[in-house]
Amino acid sequence: MLPAQAPEKEQEQRTTSTPVDTFPSGFSYLEKKNIKDNEYQYNATLAVVHAKLGKDWALVVDWHSFEKLVGNASDRKSLGTFVYSRYLNPIGAEVAKWTDLAEAANDKIKGKKIVISARRHMGNRTCYTLTSSKDAIELALNPETVSNWYPVKDSSFTQLLEKSL
Repeated sequence: MLPAQAPEKEQEQRTTSTPVDTFPSGFSYLEKKNIKDNEYQYNATLAVVHAKLGKDWALVVDWHSFEKLVGNASDRKSLGTFVYSRYLNPIGAEVAKWTDLAEAANDKIKGKKIVISARRHMGNRTCYTLTSSKDAIELALNPETVSNWYPVKDSSFTQLLEKSL
């Protein structure tokens, strides 16, 4: 995992593409607060993505899909922890190790975007799926299992991407 530390409040600068004013109105104050409190991990992962893949790459969290599909109140109040700590942080650690895969991703993914979203899957126990297209790499988390830890068995972001490129 990336050694991300929460910045001092007075020195904190928000450089994410997911500021609280873009969150869906369906999130409660406490849900938004949990996301904002964990956002520094997004920034650490974005820095790794930029260092390894290039500054033109975007890291997008589709909070609208999470707001719409995650119904469990316990999961909703910890979405920032789950998405940033349990998924983005380890994915950043994987991307940091890429060499040939970074080159392949830059060649194949013209949209230069990694998207983390929520999507219902066939079979509730599938925790996530990864797809790649010319536009983006998308890690779609199952809203029923969003609180699970990444990676699940041998289904790492790197291994799934290698198979899809």
